[in-house]
Amino acid sequence: MEMFKRLVGLALVLALTLLALVSCGGTAGPDQATETENSEGGETAKPAESETAEPRIDPGLPKKTFKGQTFDVLHWLLDKGVGTAWIPWEEITAETIQGDVLNDAIYDRNRVIEEQYGVTVTNTYMQINDVNTTIINSAASGLNEYEIAVQRGVQTAGLLNSEYLRPFESLPYVNLKQPWWSQDCLESLGMGDVHLFATSDLLVLDKSAVACVQYNHNVAEQFNEAIGNLYEDVDNMAWTFERFVSICDAVGTDLDDDGKRDGEGDLVAFYCGDDPVHFLFTGAGLKFMDRDSAGYFQYLFGTGDTIETMDIIYNDLMYADFFHNNVAGTAFSYDKFAADELLFRQSTVKGAALMRNMESSFGVLPIPMFSENQTRYYNEVSPHHDALMCIPATVTDSEFCGLILEALSYESHYTVYPQFHDVVITGHTPRDEESKRMLDLVFETRVYDAGLHFDMAGFAGICLRHTATHTAAFASLWAENEEKVNGKLEEFNKLIETLNN
Repeated sequence: MEMFKRLVGLALVLALTLLALVSCGGTAGPDQATETENSEGGETAKPAESETAEPRIDPGLPKKTFKGQTFDVLHWLLDKGVGTAWIPWEEITAETIQGDVLNDAIYDRNRVIEEQYGVTVTNTYMQINDVNTTIINSAASGLNEYEIAVQRGVQTAGLLNSEYLRPFESLPYVNLKQPWWSQDCLESLGMGDVHLFATSDLLVLDKSAVACVQYNHNVAEQFNEAIGNLYEDVDNMAWTFERFVSICDAVGTDLDDDGKRDGEGDLVAFYCGDDPVHFLFTGAGLKFMDRDSAGYFQYLFGTGDTIETMDIIYNDLMYADFFHNNVAGTAFSYDKFAADELLFRQSTVKGAALMRNMESSFGVLPIPMFSENQTRYYNEVSPHHDALMCIPATVTDSEFCGLILEALSYESHYTVYPQFHDVVITGHTPRDEESKRMLDLVFETRVYDAGLHFDMAGFAGICLRHTATHTAAFASLWAENEEKVNGKLEEFNKLIETLNN
């Protein structure tokens, strides 16, 4: 219930962020980070504390002082850095009060913990591959540089070694059952009874990496007869892959008479990079890999309907002439969507929030179900956009690391998330209550797939990159890789056995 409340709260924040877009001028771009301005164009005033703030519970942490000791965080980075589509927001440190609500909440959180425990919180960014290299080299040398590392999910496969990381359970004061720890992540990525990776309310990126569909209201109105009311489809459990494909086929239009429906001069029905392969596979209620009752992992691709489902996703959608695929960049997607020349985008909630300056109105939907026989929606937490915390094996002061990590996570639960909620409430009114409700649903039905995060033998990535081949033959692809995948899986389960003995 605590997790439900937190996700719904965050969903409201992001819903309001998206729905306030129509009040802002200009066009969106992929490098625009989310921040709220007042009607004068100046900085946002810090909101008053919410009257409905969640009552604090006692975290049971002792009073200690560490006399200026630094709590050092290593954080992943990609391409241009913070303030871009990959990492729109700082989440660990804030240097000064700036009048931006999220920044100031992080600043306040850190000052509270720093003053209470006599510590200094620092954050170092490194490119994703350098994060792993640093952790591995530190393990070899015994050098203790960082208390925690925050790595992008898909890179964590390179850290699956008990010599590189230590379990969260080895840290005193860390209580993974508390509401400021992400229970869905713990349940899906746990290894037996221990966890090498986890997320807490210290982080923002993991919560914003949930997959969703955005659709342009203006384009939808032009094709109202074919599209109808998509919110009602969702409510009636009729928002399915087949329905999605039929709408795309009806909307995609060759406007420049070049024989294609996916170009610059066309009305494009659907855009995504290569992500919809995983998004739609997850939307079918399927996983590449999952835990068994004993906490070990079993590989599920190649069983049941997995191969047939993947073939259909490719043949009916990824290879269709109405689908524009551009793995190398997203400028086409942002520009076409903002210009009312694109109906559907699939990305993460974070990606949707970056459209805040779009003049036209758009809505948010969950990833469609694969079949009407399903009883719920499934929305993937993208390992390419999320963040997972881990503890380097070289951490020697377990008490310091555990106490400050738990204190930061606890304080974030009551300081950062409430302010994040208020950043949009101040000065903005939601115009589409249905989209807000859809975002609630997206967060309530989010899913972690260990097969995507830990990617045994790189097979999930191979499926992702199969877009360019236009040869959907996943039975043979699986046959080529099955032995390698099972070999890596066996190694992984041996690691789990070692960690639990």
